[in-house]
This record gives sequence, C-alpha cells and structure tokens, in this order.
Amino acid sequence: MNHLNRTTFETSREMEFFTEKELRMQIGFSKEKWPVALVKELVDNSLDACESAN
Repeated sequence: MNHLNRTTFETSREMEFFTEKELRMQIGFSKEKWPVALVKELVDNSLDACESAN
C-alpha cells in the first residue's frame, strides 16, 4: 500500500510589513501616496474613537 507524504510550507508574515511590494498591496496606494494614506487612516481612526466615546 502506498503512503501519501505531505509537505508543509511555512511563510514568514514579517515580509508583509517590511517589503515595499507587500506594503503597496496592503495599503492600496503607490509609495508616493503613503503619507496621504497614513493621514487618512489616522483621521478615520480618530473619528471612530470619537463616535465610540459619544
């Protein structure tokens, strides 16, 4: 009888946060627009916090 041997792979999630390509994919903007995206996120998070606090 033949046995099936499975091979598992592990991928480091650190690369999602330290490479330009992955950051571009997560943020959804080109590198030149990252400062604008950052400000937008900070404002959105601030508004969410204000709404939660009433």
